[in-house]
Amino acid sequence: MTKKIIIFSLLSALIISLGVVSISCTTNANADNEPKPADGTLDNYYTKGEIDTLLSEYYSKMEFDTIVEMLDQIILKLDEGNDVLGIMKTGQTTSYATSDDGDLQTGTAWPIPRFTDNGDGTVTDNLTGLIWLKDAKSFGLRQWTVALSDCSGLTNGVGNLTDGSVAGDWRLPSIRELYSLIDYRHTGPALSDIAGTGHWSEGNPFTNVQIGSFWSSTTYSYNTDDAWFLDINIGMANYNDKFGITYYVWPVRGGN
Repeated sequence: MTKKIIIFSLLSALIISLGVVSISCTTNANADNEPKPADGTLDNYYTKGEIDTLLSEYYSKMEFDTIVEMLDQIILKLDEGNDVLGIMKTGQTTSYATSDDGDLQTGTAWPIPRFTDNGDGTVTDNLTGLIWLKDAKSFGLRQWTVALSDCSGLTNGVGNLTDGSVAGDWRLPSIRELYSLIDYRHTGPALSDIAGTGHWSEGNPFTNVQIGSFWSSTTYSYNTDDAWFLDINIGMANYNDKFGITYYVWPVRGGN
């Protein structure tokens, strides 16, 4: 995806959210319909001045100033080569072939520490902002529908949870949320320690992590009687019957 496409995808989302007319543009020409050089610089997509001109036709002064400020930050990050889309590194640092993941290590860098133990039965992932239950086995094995209701009904006082949460604060994580925990440097389980620099161990930061599979809230669209699950042991996803199979349950809340 080119930088120009990223910018205008973000612009379209902003336009829709403000309930105003969308900008129609091509992705290979500027406002004067002149081709842009593909030299890897900012001239490879619309300039900030061209974007400002387009936006000013549709927005109030306050809306315009807000969006231009956001674009300043986006273009700065793009020019610095940062990952605006937030695709995180896998954690793999050993290279097995030239240009493999361990060699290139592309993606958003992990913060150090990766996790924060909040001391109230929860652990915050400092990369995603998600807050996980520290005890990964609070509910044991459940069918999918029971897993959904158990998570949504989780409240302060259950087990070692003292975060003040009420029913509805917690949820069964999506498959992408579950995947965000995986550290592909490791197996058995494929999780890192609290710093994000080593392998998980009991209580560092999570407790009772099972070498098995955990339900996600994500339905398998080809057969809606199935849902996706993640094998925490090796970091691999698959799908299975919602109603006849039991997997572990790991509640989550919050997030960016």
